[in-house]
Amino acid sequence: EPHARRVDQADATTPDLPRWADTVAAALQAAHGPVWIVAHSFGCLAAMAAAAQLPAAVAGAFLVAPADQIG
Repeated sequence: EPHARRVDQADATTPDLPRWADTVAAALQAAHGPVWIVAHSFGCLAAMAAAAQLPAAVAGAFLVAPADQIG
């Protein structure tokens, strides 16, 4: 998809919810209009934390195997 963007975390091996959510929120702010989020595992938590900050930026979400713990 030409409009799809992957949001990479600076340290993908160490889950850090506030930092990961900030990275996702920055991507949401840079997007042109509401977006669909596709996330997996701990990325689901980060995506939903970011979406809670910027609900108008999110059209919907597809969450795969959300993590059941924060850390």
